[in-house]
Amino acid sequence: MKLVISKRKNKMAIVLQVVDKEGFIREQFFDLVYVKDTTSLALKKAICEVFYGLQVFFAKSLMRMFDFVCVVLQDIIKSKNLAQRSEGDEIYNAVASVDFVFILHFLIEMLGIIDDLCLKFKEHGWDPLFKKVKLFCKDHEIEVFNLSALYKVGQGQSRIQKDNLTIKHHYRFDIFITSIGSLLIEMNSHFNDEVMKLLVLSYVLDPSDNYKAFWVEDIYKLMNDFYLDDFTKQEKLHMKIQLEHFQLDAHQSKELQKTSTVAELCQVLAKTSKLNIYPLLDRIIRLVLTSSCVC
Repeated sequence: MKLVISKRKNKMAIVLQVVDKEGFIREQFFDLVYVKDTTSLALKKAICEVFYGLQVFFAKSLMRMFDFVCVVLQDIIKSKNLAQRSEGDEIYNAVASVDFVFILHFLIEMLGIIDDLCLKFKEHGWDPLFKKVKLFCKDHEIEVFNLSALYKVGQGQSRIQKDNLTIKHHYRFDIFITSIGSLLIEMNSHFNDEVMKLLVLSYVLDPSDNYKAFWVEDIYKLMNDFYLDDFTKQEKLHMKIQLEHFQLDAHQSKELQKTSTVAELCQVLAKTSKLNIYPLLDRIIRLVLTSSCVC
């Protein structure tokens, strides 16, 4: 994920970045967020809200496509490939279950709220949530168990009774209450100072404005601080040499001069022979753009 911040207008653009199957970095504008100020704390809160909003979007998309997903899985079950049939059957049984439906609805409700609203949802959200689950199951012909019955772990004949707990206790306490508590903890710690530091250091790879932000020492620091295990000792020695050569090349190469984003830089390296000349630079670019801790 890339952040583009305008301090004059207090705006922050969220741009999603992914690596496609050809190995190129793709960018897609996702959202424009207005922030009260551009301090680290304000940006953390804004990023966190967008992060959870993105998860809600994917969960809702899956709900809308539920019938289509089930049809595709049923087609896979009918295929001639035994391995695919077995895997498709296992996935279908998991998806077409109360467990999956409950967790899907729960994620949408829980991730759509933050902070103090989470506490209110914890106190008053159970009944409305399970009502939605039952209606969804009814529409898709999924059997809903008696909540007072004893909860059993597993499927079919291998199901094992768990400590005399009811099904309601499992869904309400083991999933509902526990997950809300975990979310509150995660929201307070997800975007810590180390992540913000990574976001700042990542800008040294930005090729815009004639590679003005491209500093060898800062990129080397980025590698040592966050990707130490992704490079061997020998590669770390070669990294500085490659970066210094690239810095000279960047001011002479027409292809490199045309790039204005890190994604474009990655694509140019891949399309030209420069990927073979600067493989370590290419690696750190891909690590930054696909790093899970930046999302």
